[in-house]
Amino acid sequence: MTKTTAQIIIASVIVLVIINATLIALMWGERKSKGPPERIPIEEINAFIIKEIGFDQKQAEKFIEFSNKHHRIQRENQGQFKKIKDQINQLLLEGDDVKMDSLINELADVSVRRESELYRFFKDVIVICNEEQKRKLQKVFFEATGPPEYARVPFENGPRGPRPPR
Repeated sequence: MTKTTAQIIIASVIVLVIINATLIALMWGERKSKGPPERIPIEEINAFIIKEIGFDQKQAEKFIEFSNKHHRIQRENQGQFKKIKDQINQLLLEGDDVKMDSLINELADVSVRRESELYRFFKDVIVICNEEQKRKLQKVFFEATGPPEYARVPFENGPRGPRPPR
């Protein structure tokens, strides 16, 4: 190897090391800066839904009333859920299976209450909606909770077509 070829290789390696170090530093900085997702204030969520659905003033006031009640109940459910999970985690160390089974059943009950409250909330909101608003609410609801069940199971509601060519 000639002297200039060796210098070019050394310079290339140094440049690559600098680029790699920079990229690692950037990736490390991004990872550290990411915290828990930022919570969207309930007022902003309510304003979005009111605008998206197209509620008038009276409907908006009723919706906010329903929303405040819903979030109060869900915060209580979340607090109970966390408390029970903490107790279960403590029992894992103690090994009391009978008490743990009882707490797991309580946890399931709280989970059912959370889901029931969500559907009760949307049921209350549906009552104040006209037909067009109900369709819009359904769209918002499915975006919030996931696609409707029939969208997850292809071919359930109709015949299967021919297989695509290979």
